[in-house]
Amino acid sequence: MAKRTLLIDGDILIYSICSAAEYVARFDEDTDVAFCNVHEALNTCIKVLTEWKDRMEAQDVVVAFSGSSNFRKIVYPAYKAHRKSCRKPCGYRPVKEMLGRSYTSVEQPTLEGDDILGILQTSGKYEASVVVSSDKDLNCIPGLLWNPDKDEQARTITVEEADRYWLMQTLTGDKTDGYPGLDGVGPVTAQKILKKGTWEEVLGAYQNAGFNEEYALTQARCARILRTGEYNWDTKEVNLWTP
Repeated sequence: MAKRTLLIDGDILIYSICSAAEYVARFDEDTDVAFCNVHEALNTCIKVLTEWKDRMEAQDVVVAFSGSSNFRKIVYPAYKAHRKSCRKPCGYRPVKEMLGRSYTSVEQPTLEGDDILGILQTSGKYEASVVVSSDKDLNCIPGLLWNPDKDEQARTITVEEADRYWLMQTLTGDKTDGYPGLDGVGPVTAQKILKKGTWEEVLGAYQNAGFNEEYALTQARCARILRTGEYNWDTKEVNLWTP
């Protein structure tokens, strides 16, 4: 039996657990103070990871975290710009550091955790790897994906399905991440555009709406979760997707 490794979305794991472990104390009418018992949050993280390992019959865990910056902000400066005012829950950083000492963790300066998951999943490094995340963007990555919030079992995403989902995202955009896609195009219209599921169909839709190839490519690069070969671990450079 192949050794199974869980590739964990550490950002979502810690964010959700620290949010639930956050407490607020009111000192007076004008002063509320938020705090977190970091050891309680850490123990909850370890408990959840242990439950996931047992459920997926996995032997190893690798936790991926987002770096301090993001290459997409250079590709498209408005990417996630609206999140600057949103604070992380109390305890996020210390719990992240402590969890990284308990499990194998991977973080790169300009990558999102999603990118690390995508690169590791498609690297061929693991006998049997399963990406664990509730983030819909991970549908852009071929391989086994398990959403612990929805799925009973891990499901297989083919290369064709992953490519199609990425092209769908390129057309529809993502308001949560701050890139617009093609104005007025939702999932239903995007499905109609992608008759064959090709880049040429996406580009044609953008050009018909008055946009040039450079703009369409910018949206595609925002939507694309990196795969193996699209990041140089030595130079820390992203190899941006090109048709």
